[in-house]
Amino acid sequence: MKKETKQLLARLNKDYKKFYREERDSFMSLNHVFDSYEVYYNALEKLRNSIVLPRIGEGSSRQAYLLEDGLVLKVATSEAGLEQNKVEAGIKSEFVCKVHRKEPHVRPAWLVVDYCTRADRTNIKERFKMSPKQFDQLLHKYLYKKHGVAPSTLKVHNTDIAKKFVNFIVKNDMAVGDLMSHRMANYGINPKGKLVIVDAGLTEKVWQNYY
Repeated sequence: MKKETKQLLARLNKDYKKFYREERDSFMSLNHVFDSYEVYYNALEKLRNSIVLPRIGEGSSRQAYLLEDGLVLKVATSEAGLEQNKVEAGIKSEFVCKVHRKEPHVRPAWLVVDYCTRADRTNIKERFKMSPKQFDQLLHKYLYKKHGVAPSTLKVHNTDIAKKFVNFIVKNDMAVGDLMSHRMANYGINPKGKLVIVDAGLTEKVWQNYY
């Protein structure tokens, strides 16, 4: 990580603490009921407005900026984004985009991750040694099993790497619907040329609690 990037991250940490303190003190001085969500939201908005970097993507709860050394800064835009950052920062797996650094709060305002290039359905076959259709059938089988249904007609061709992937999503309670082959925007190709999940923070629990 370049010196300039480290300096930028140090400034963001300092600014975020200041912005959060300002918003918290403003609420208290006006005798408002303390609302942690609105305090976080306003502080995050100030943080994003302070960032002068190319914005390369935006989801429902986070924005992505390109850093000079080819890494990506992902900044939360809501409480859901803070929770997704927390989840994603805690996952270490070959199946997810690598997190290099995070803002030090329990629910980080930002993460620094690998820059991943766009993936398509052909990468499913390369990574998991099965067609996109077979891959979706495998994920559907997991969904059926999770809901206590075991349709005898669903025959799935497994590969070792695909089994390992399913074990990973089961262990981490991943939102399976977002991982089907028609949702390739949630995947990318990492610097090592491997297909990975680029938005690993959306678990079933996060979905139920924040969406």
